[in-house]
Amino acid sequence: MCDRYGNVLPDGIAGELCVAGIQMGAGYYRQPLLTAGKFTDLEVAGLGKTTVFKTGDLARYNKDGDLEFLGRIDDQIKIRGFRVELGEIENTAAAYENITSVAVMVRRDVLVLYYTCEGEVDEQKLRGFLLKTLPDHMIPEIYVRLDAIPLRENGKINRDALPEPGSLGASEITAPGTELEEKILDIVKQQLGIEEIGVTTGLLRMGLTSLGAMRLSSLLLRRLGISLKTADILKNPTVREMATYLDKDGDAKKEAVLEVAPCEKRMYYPITENQRGIYIEW
Repeated sequence: MCDRYGNVLPDGIAGELCVAGIQMGAGYYRQPLLTAGKFTDLEVAGLGKTTVFKTGDLARYNKDGDLEFLGRIDDQIKIRGFRVELGEIENTAAAYENITSVAVMVRRDVLVLYYTCEGEVDEQKLRGFLLKTLPDHMIPEIYVRLDAIPLRENGKINRDALPEPGSLGASEITAPGTELEEKILDIVKQQLGIEEIGVTTGLLRMGLTSLGAMRLSSLLLRRLGISLKTADILKNPTVREMATYLDKDGDAKKEAVLEVAPCEKRMYYPITENQRGIYIEW
């Protein structure tokens, strides 16, 4: 497995699967450009400089030494500055009970998971299942159940044919069920500048960024005396999930808001220790 710069990766790290050996051909017949793009020389431990074929497959060795196929390199995208492998999300979701097929797409900078299933699938439990394995930035925000995943003639997913998820309508706006949900919802509306949201609305889909989550965390602390970290907000991106998370251990998450006393006005102020060090060094 190699990264995009041709560095061989250690076990457990996902990268492009490259193959070598006497069974490998010398290149594509009369296609020098394609050969140059697919074949390259790498330094391989124990073999030295070796010509390898870049398969375009995303894979890794697991802790048991087995090779895991995660998808295609072409399926890698970026969300909020993080690199995301759509195939890894699809493979993880496909292991959930009753799910028969999965496709993941990015719509309006939000991950959308399309799935088919036998019986019923609780999407909140599915999301919790994904959180056990995948990092926060790889958790889909929208889940869409389909009768069938559209395929191309070669059997691969036809991502262009996947439908746009339904827009948020008034019937989907859920009102607060508790006083805590109501207070959090009021602050969230002010932070996002949006009125038409409910306690089950996905805030990432509505434009909540990591920086916005930091500001929301600060507002919750100042107005409600509640300590909710930025990471906790991103892991619980609806008002209801935040309230439920707080209710589990509410007392531990309540903090007194520290008031910072204003400093007296002066003509000059003493420099800090860091500033003092800079002046001395220079």
